[in-house]
Amino acid sequence: RGRLETVILVDPAKTVKLHSCESGIVVVGLDRKAGKVYVRRVVAEKLYPDQLYDRVLELAVQFRASAIGLEVTSLNEFITYPFKNEMVKRGKIYPLIELKAVGKKEERIASMVPFYRNGHVIHNEEDAGVLEGQLMSFPRCTRFDAIDALAYFVKLFDIGDRFFDSESPDEDEYAEL
Repeated sequence: RGRLETVILVDPAKTVKLHSCESGIVVVGLDRKAGKVYVRRVVAEKLYPDQLYDRVLELAVQFRASAIGLEVTSLNEFITYPFKNEMVKRGKIYPLIELKAVGKKEERIASMVPFYRNGHVIHNEEDAGVLEGQLMSFPRCTRFDAIDALAYFVKLFDIGDRFFDSESPDEDEYAEL
């Protein structure tokens, strides 16, 4: 597994209609030692529930995820139970962390600003077009699906007490003291 801990963040769309939002799925890796958050994969698509389960579980296997963070706002048991049931049915069990939206979507997204300003967030160049398009037009973007899903990394890592390791001074600095 190495130093990178990978999680899947899911912001499911409430419906799959032509005018509705897309589901956002973001694969994020945390390298605590390097102080980096790697955006490894971004999916923003209109998905029916069974397609959402398929996509999330495929990504969890592919990236060896340690957990799945699932936004449950206004869906609660209507998303959590079927998702858990699907994992059991497939024999692919991952810790499923319910992420409740607190405050406005724009506030959640803005919580990432310090991470970006300090160079902690790295995007996969091949897969970042949708995400970067939404970030560049924020807060006036018409779609928030990918960036809202990504913003949950702050909450998920906080819930799991996952923080960047502090930089320890090297031996030469101790000698000077």
